[in-house]
Order: sequence, then structure tokens, then C-alpha cells
Amino acid sequence: MPLKKQLQIDESNSLYVWKIEEELEFFGQTEFVEISNAARKLEKACTNYLLKQYFGINDLKYDQQGKPIPVSYKHISISHSKGYVAVAGSDKNIGIDIEEIGNKAVRISRKFRGKKDFNIDDAGFQEELYWTMIWSVKEACFKKYSHVEHLIFSNQIHCVAVAVNTKVITAQIEFSDGKKVSEELQYDFIDGFIVVYTL
Repeated sequence: MPLKKQLQIDESNSLYVWKIEEELEFFGQTEFVEISNAARKLEKACTNYLLKQYFGINDLKYDQQGKPIPVSYKHISISHSKGYVAVAGSDKNIGIDIEEIGNKAVRISRKFRGKKDFNIDDAGFQEELYWTMIWSVKEACFKKYSHVEHLIFSNQIHCVAVAVNTKVITAQIEFSDGKKVSEELQYDFIDGFIVVYTL
């Protein structure tokens, strides 16, 4: 079954993760003129299907940062990774990210690591999981706050603590005007991927 995870976070927050195993025609949309890549077309079709099926959204616009602005729903966050699509909807701003746990985040870690990020030894994670988690947390926070400011991952989003028993990560966002916000995020694992979302 393609729906891998369905979660009612609370009365106003819900999350869906879909593994794309279907052909483009399954989703009822066979053409995306603006998209030439076949995999991207499939992701787009699956995303539209999830939005319509679970949130009743038929129309979606995007702001200058690429944040989705649904016409008929309050807040939506979307993420794709290697044949998986994650969509979260909420009455309040929300951010979600799904990433395959692997070496990619290790290789590019210098681009997003920060001095205030919790140490790998604090949680006992292997290197690939640690860096993928840090990256995913920062992506989710960026998506939640992109309407406020274009945040710099290494300097403005800090993963300050992780509680492994509850799968909660605490992040701190520092805005350029000096304001600081503490953010709690939940994480989970699906088929070698990590899903992180703001609470």
C-alpha cells in the first residue's frame, strides 16, 4: 500500500507520507507542461492527489520563497525525497521534511552545520543519521518560517537538544532583528528515511 504513514498530530495537525509506486496516470493528471523530468512530474501528481484526497485542496499557489499557499486550507507543508512524498496540514504554520538517511548529508554538512548544534555523542547516533537529522530539522524550520525571513541554516537555525526516548528535537531560530524562537520538532523513521515536522 502506497500510504506509509498517516498521523493526526493533534486536532488541527495531520500528516501523510506516501511511497510512490504508481504510474502517472493513476493520479488522474497526465501532463505538467512546466516540468520536463518524469520523476518530478510523478511527485507533483502525487502531491496534488494527497492534497485533494486528504485536505480537500484543489488549488495551490506559492509565495516568493516557494512556500505553498492553499486557497481552501490554512497551512500546508510539502516535502519529497526519492519516491516519497510527505504532506502536513495545520491551522497554524507548520514545516515538514523527509530525507533518505545516507551519506549525502555528511558530504554537505559543512554548508549547514552550526556551532550551537547538539553534539553527535549526545544522542549516540551514527554519522549518517546524525547529519541527515540535523539537515532535516533545519529544512522543516526553514519551511515554517520562510514567510518571515530567508533563514541561513548554519547561522540562524540551531538544533540544540534531542530527546531520543520521545523522538523530540529542540531547535532555536535566531532572526536578523535579534528575536529568538524555540521550536520543538517530532521525528520518525520510515523505510530508511527520516521524517521531521514541527509541532
